[in-house]
Amino acid sequence: MPLQLKTYFTINLLLVELNMPSTNKITVVEPNQSGNLKSYAVIANDMVYVSATYGNNRLNRTIPEMFIDEAHQAFKNLSYILEASGASSQSTIKVVIYLTSYKVAKAVNDIFSNYFYAPYCARLQMQVERLPKNARISVEAIAIIQPVNKIKLEN
Repeated sequence: MPLQLKTYFTINLLLVELNMPSTNKITVVEPNQSGNLKSYAVIANDMVYVSATYGNNRLNRTIPEMFIDEAHQAFKNLSYILEASGASSQSTIKVVIYLTSYKVAKAVNDIFSNYFYAPYCARLQMQVERLPKNARISVEAIAIIQPVNKIKLEN
């Protein structure tokens, strides 16, 4: 199996290409650390499926006290993973956002518009009772590897 090493923020990721029996190729973007039971993303057929990302600081893994900072960090972490996988927010086709409170929904919309632009991708935003490690937001995405040309709509 050919191996390729990329840098994701300050964490090294291992891109492992698996040759499947069919013509499909799957690449797993994994954190370079033991004990983590999920991949940051899986690439299959020029699509990137990003696992849930949180607003924790990638250097010290702490979650910011202010929700606004946590939400920005969650979208930054998502962006880093997309870029490490060969995609971007421009080529994202769906985002799922989990919140522990809908009281912050307007703030999330404002923050979302800093990372994604019209025409917007499909999106689901839902409230959940609890997230791991007391996080208040979690974001996951599906994107296309080849950039999609999106036209900015004029009003």
